[in-house]
Amino acid sequence: MRWDDLDRHQPRLADRARKRLVDPGIALVVTIGRRDGTPRLSPVEPFVLDGRLWLSMMWQSWKARDLLRDPRVLVHGIVTDRDGADGEVKVRGAARAENDRRRFAATPTPSARPSVGSPRSAGSICSRWTSRT
Repeated sequence: MRWDDLDRHQPRLADRARKRLVDPGIALVVTIGRRDGTPRLSPVEPFVLDGRLWLSMMWQSWKARDLLRDPRVLVHGIVTDRDGADGEVKVRGAARAENDRRRFAATPTPSARPSVGSPRSAGSICSRWTSRT
């Protein structure tokens, strides 16, 4: 399922998911962290591009390595108060590494866009998330 499919078929759910998962600018991902199957919880910057949910992370970070080894991922919107009155959103799927520099130029926010050419970002990746149904 693509994010734009969610927009088209379940607009109210898509609106809530965007407000809870994408709009805060930070989300949590759970990856299969170690060879023994231990989960790893990490922050990422989510954004929607070309009808898909993308997760911005540094190349060779632990979470990126986890996803290269095992693409299963759970993305969870941040909860900002004790009672959780605003609700929460969790999405499960599989991540796919995207290394196309042209895609990076189209990212919607400066914080999510690696600066192409700098040594530090030369290995940056955004992992494109695609859900399993």
